[in-house]
Amino acid sequence: MPVNAKIRALLEPRRDALNLRFQRLGRDLPPNAFLDYLERTVAPLIERMEDGVGEAALLALFDLGLVGMRHGLVGEREATAFERSLSGALSRFGVLWRSAPQQLVRAVGNGFARIEHELGEPSAVWWLDTLAAAAPWCVTREALLDVGLVLGWRAGLAEARDAALARASTMAPDLVSQIFGSPAIDARTERRFCAPGSTRALGDLEIVARLGGFAGFGGAFLAPPRVAATGDRLLASDGNVVVELHADVFGARVRPVHDVAVEVSAAEAYVAPAMLDALPELRGATSLATAASMTAVTLGDSHLVFILGRKEVAA
Repeated sequence: MPVNAKIRALLEPRRDALNLRFQRLGRDLPPNAFLDYLERTVAPLIERMEDGVGEAALLALFDLGLVGMRHGLVGEREATAFERSLSGALSRFGVLWRSAPQQLVRAVGNGFARIEHELGEPSAVWWLDTLAAAAPWCVTREALLDVGLVLGWRAGLAEARDAALARASTMAPDLVSQIFGSPAIDARTERRFCAPGSTRALGDLEIVARLGGFAGFGGAFLAPPRVAATGDRLLASDGNVVVELHADVFGARVRPVHDVAVEVSAAEAYVAPAMLDALPELRGATSLATAASMTAVTLGDSHLVFILGRKEVAA
């Protein structure tokens, strides 16, 4: 396939160096597939750039193809969701795209891959598009990384809540509004299941998430788990693995931990508290633990952990 004229003009003086780069980082990649990537994704991006900034951007996108094709971010036969999203987003990064394209491309590639792996392609596409929309508030790479972390939490990485709240507390109200739809976030744990900016009263305790599941079906546990709290951490174990439970208004997740152990109590020694009387689904509970305004409950015949919390009362 012929390569776009502007790309060819940039490639030709660097042919030997780029060939060595390809041999070192891309020797196991199909050369024709790599040329297809240059034509369909890189060429249009370079064409839209101002004169004088194409070389650094070309090298950044060249390296992205070498690494990304190996890890599925870049396609061999057709453009991936990441390529399509990147094509629409890069020009919106303004000064960061012009001044530090290598660092920018690496950061958005890593972030997209993480979100896609953990939450799925639609969430990753949303993350990159929203990050590009927030870019005008970011004059440094560090500021952009902070926004990326906050958006990861907003996309559903509940385990990032504490770190994201710390970053968001330093951001301009306009940027917070851009991300959350409200200029302020209530960081109190008792309002963790409320929409940002909501001031309505809290409702009754309810089931807000179901986590875990049977390992044979892709879940976390081989046997029905038990839960325990240590400090502000909510943990669950089936006697084989220990996971930490994370949940808030944006998502609910289990993450493996290795720094603590959970004592698994016998089911017959547990007496469910009166707080569960209004939740028929949880009759016969075998364990309960509360931490940071989250309550976790388990049943003897289920591999799930039920997360209870209080949302705001409907308007």
